[in-house]
Amino acid sequence: MSKPYSVFANYYDYLMTNVDYEAWTDRIVGQIKEQHPKAKILVDLACGTGNISNRLAKKGYTVTGIDISEEMLMIAQDKAHEKHLRIQYLKQDMVRFAVHKKADVVTCICDGLNYLIEPLQLRQFFQNAAKQLSDEGIMVIDISTPYKYEHVLAERTIAELDEKVSFIWDNNFDPGTQILEFDIAFFVPEGETGLYRRLMEHHRQKSHGIETIKEAMEGLFTLSSLLDGETAGEIKTTSERWLMVLKKVV
Repeated sequence: MSKPYSVFANYYDYLMTNVDYEAWTDRIVGQIKEQHPKAKILVDLACGTGNISNRLAKKGYTVTGIDISEEMLMIAQDKAHEKHLRIQYLKQDMVRFAVHKKADVVTCICDGLNYLIEPLQLRQFFQNAAKQLSDEGIMVIDISTPYKYEHVLAERTIAELDEKVSFIWDNNFDPGTQILEFDIAFFVPEGETGLYRRLMEHHRQKSHGIETIKEAMEGLFTLSSLLDGETAGEIKTTSERWLMVLKKVV
């Protein structure tokens, strides 16, 4: 069993080709311009293969991308070089990340926060983020909602057959702990042999409600806005993503 995003890194962008990263970035930038229009220095946590980081850099921000997966970071760096973007990519744990110059904005997009399982982890994450932000700093967070875990992902198996890579994604959600565990089996063709090699990854995520997040950030941040992550409009009971903006308490 491989560590998360070691195998997945090689196929992540291929399997995410239908994601509208331009619109996603525009929603994030819209919130930054509205709530911290003078922001220039940005840290993108759990940046993955740089799909958001690179686009933020193209918008004119000075971006540092941080992720725990070396494999994901290598791909992100290659893409930045290809587009002649000056982005610093660092391998760090987002709970304890450190940058040389305080950021105006810290982003954590696409379920990064959902990978923090323990309440202490969540508290430490916000404590450290507050230290790395300037006094006027904000956080922009995008996460999957409890509704998505309970009604969309729970006990669902996703399978896809493709000539480049096939996979079986098996979800197991525990409503008591609010933890989702999922195994991804990748089946990769080995040359022209007609044979496939199976590669496995195991992931754990946790569904965080708004009150849990507020408790974890108490005294450190205030919730400035809470929007539907897919429309940037009002949240609904069926919203599958939340887009939150937090303001640092000084």
